[in-house]
Amino acid sequence: SIVGFAYAHRLGERAAYAWNAELSIRVLLVEDDHAIVRALTDLLEGEGFAVRSCATQDGACAALATDDFDIALLDVTLAQGNGFAVCAAAREAAPDMP
Repeated sequence: SIVGFAYAHRLGERAAYAWNAELSIRVLLVEDDHAIVRALTDLLEGEGFAVRSCATQDGACAALATDDFDIALLDVTLAQGNGFAVCAAAREAAPDMP
């Protein structure tokens, strides 16, 4: 099951996404490779996770400022920014998030 592998990846900065935070584990996926995002999003949503994806550091930081997440999956080598900066922002926004 994908659950044992990871909890997030979504189609970069997609404006319309199904966000049902009350019923699912909320996942922030930060990845700039759209094929990876599509594959992980399909798998995770199929397992019942609510996935929001961002393709950039700025997009991920904005998502962290406006939404609550249970877990984040980060690509550390983004074309625009890096996952380490997103990780620092996530730790500040939600210190208990894995």
